[in-house]
Amino acid sequence: MKPNQRVAVEVTEYGEPMRFPSRVEDVTAECVVLAGPSEKGLPIRVADGARIRVILFVDGGVHAFDSVVVDSELFPVPLVKVRRPTRITALQRRMFFREPAVVRTLCRREADNVAMCLEGYTRNLSGGGVAVRTTALDELLSMLSVAEPDEPLWVEVQLPDHPMRALAVLTWWSVNDVEGHADLAFEFLDLAEAERERLIKYLFTLQRNALRRGV
Repeated sequence: MKPNQRVAVEVTEYGEPMRFPSRVEDVTAECVVLAGPSEKGLPIRVADGARIRVILFVDGGVHAFDSVVVDSELFPVPLVKVRRPTRITALQRRMFFREPAVVRTLCRREADNVAMCLEGYTRNLSGGGVAVRTTALDELLSMLSVAEPDEPLWVEVQLPDHPMRALAVLTWWSVNDVEGHADLAFEFLDLAEAERERLIKYLFTLQRNALRRGV
């Protein structure tokens, strides 16, 4: 770990795990100082003693460690200080089947505390990622212009019961200027198991409905 390294933090003290983009601010012999989580530009308080998972993206791989918050502050800059880990675990990526689906999807990236949002619809979905088509070409180009290599962003898929939010990395994109749309492919990064199971259950429902219609 090193300062300015992009990470994600998962906080569980609010019930369902909530994940937020963050970065490493400092590393000492005892602690790791992280940028505090925020939602729509507003800082979120993380209580001292709360358990937290830190997810790192290194050389195309995903690693994580579990820790405890030893100190946090909101002002003048939101910061969370966690115990330095004794072990960092590599997370396994798995292969999943893809299912055609058209579901409203939002992609969000924050740069210099300004949130940029891109709207589109899925072309297919899987437990490992999503393909999206959008006609918002200006918003796409603005989002890409501030992107760093392998920088994660948030993808929100509007599933029927309630939205599924996942941290993802853009693995491929292409613009069709003639037809006025762009196609993008995202890979989920360490999607929470409860969310993955909910997504896969939804995909199986789509498969069954397609079989009944003889598609």
